[in-house]
Amino acid sequence: MKLGRILLAIVTVAASAALVLSYSSRFISPSALWYTALFGLAYFPILLVFLLLTVLWFFVHKRVFWILLVLLLIGWPAHRTSFAMGKKNTEPADSLLTFSVATFNTKGFDLNAKEPDRESVMKTILEADADIICLQEFNSWKKEGMPNNRQEIADGTGLPYQYYHKSYENRKKTRSYGLIIYSRFPILKYGELDYPAISKLNTTIWADVLIHGDTIRLFSTHLQSNQLTHSDFEFIDQTGSSDTLSFEPARVANKLRDSYKLRAEQVEVIRQALDASPHPVLFCGDFNDTPVSYAYRKISEGLDDAFLHCGRGLGATYSPAPLIRIDYMLYTPAVLKALDYERRRSAGSDHYLVRSVFSLQP
Repeated sequence: MKLGRILLAIVTVAASAALVLSYSSRFISPSALWYTALFGLAYFPILLVFLLLTVLWFFVHKRVFWILLVLLLIGWPAHRTSFAMGKKNTEPADSLLTFSVATFNTKGFDLNAKEPDRESVMKTILEADADIICLQEFNSWKKEGMPNNRQEIADGTGLPYQYYHKSYENRKKTRSYGLIIYSRFPILKYGELDYPAISKLNTTIWADVLIHGDTIRLFSTHLQSNQLTHSDFEFIDQTGSSDTLSFEPARVANKLRDSYKLRAEQVEVIRQALDASPHPVLFCGDFNDTPVSYAYRKISEGLDDAFLHCGRGLGATYSPAPLIRIDYMLYTPAVLKALDYERRRSAGSDHYLVRSVFSLQP
């Protein structure tokens, strides 16, 4: 019995330390200490273990239980960004002041235009029926026999304005890749944030959109991805008589380290752009990071999260990891109000399309 308590105490101390580190990952830049971000990434399993231990200590030792409960409450800001108990706004809104926005990482429409993945992604976009659509990992062709996704979406949605930032274009200019914004409202100005010495495949674009007489600066982002693939977790060793599968933690750790540090640099540039914006902001896109992260906290400062106001539960947006939310819709609360939030699954992408309805505050 005594040995059991000692083991329980050791596990509890370890879980408590891990939980505190997950809290701290929101404030420590990965540029300084990158590995703290890993605890933010593991926030949910750490929290679940900690909750189980807290319940056990309720029956073992009440004083320890209360200490753990206090530690749990200290992390309320992290819990608050991860779980939503919002609801759709049912108050009457002036339809002349409302508009809908969708953000979606299309996974390149499948870079080889393979059906039915491309059809599924296209259907998801068109059925969203949004006034503004922000697409990341957008891929289009200008070649006979290959799909012109850019034109097909413009024709299918009827959205007359667009800004397409090409992060990549082949030499023949028959295929391009990047971020694109479609809009029912006029786009007055547009541009790209400058990430010095960072890959241009992951970037952030902006557009000043004239919505019902007010100018809103719309940002669409695709922050640095972790670049993890199936081969990072399994590789074939053919040195023996039979193939074996093995895990390479060093390679995975190096990729995560580099990605977290690059995202931290990108976030600093984004924060400067947000602070310098002459207009109210609507910021959306794929952060490649969870709500318990330095990236989310830094970007969301001064902004509200549509999911937290109108969504419910965990709001996962990345299908390979059903507990993770990495796609966001943030906005200036003094000017905009979130009325609705929904996620739409597409078989052709590993991300959910996120759609929100907003109203301009009178």
